[in-house]
Amino acid sequence: MSASIWIHPGRMGGQPCLMYTRLPVGHAARHIAAGYDLEQYRDWYPNGLTDRDILAAVKAVIALQRPDGGWAQTDQRDSDAYATGEALLALSSSGAVQATDSVYRRGVEYLLRTQQADGSWHVKTRAYPFQPLIDTGYPHGRDQWISAAGTSYALMALMTAAQ
Repeated sequence: MSASIWIHPGRMGGQPCLMYTRLPVGHAARHIAAGYDLEQYRDWYPNGLTDRDILAAVKAVIALQRPDGGWAQTDQRDSDAYATGEALLALSSSGAVQATDSVYRRGVEYLLRTQQADGSWHVKTRAYPFQPLIDTGYPHGRDQWISAAGTSYALMALMTAAQ
């Protein structure tokens, strides 16, 4: 584990966090994937969030890439388009990884291999089954909401690769 990443069992559920913050690496990756400017991001953590910390977060995300080329939402789940698209966008937005780098290419290959015939990606829901289903007509039944989000992340990652 990098000197910029720490794990404390009693803080943030034991998730890897950027040093001296309660900012889980996964949250940082999601914010970067969402398009937050890195300078703005540093301003939110004025106690020392540095380029080194961001690079450590990037390395931590890269280390979570699975042998199939994808990423998973949790250690107990299989790779999926939601986590893979999110990770690829975060890596690209960090500036430390280019769409031509092997880690990105492997993620793209995973997405292309797992795309459904209708153009969507099926991502299994993590929602508890007692929540009522509001069917929008999007494919994948009970999994339609997370599948729509996963499809969006996957498409954004593929568009980044195509640029």
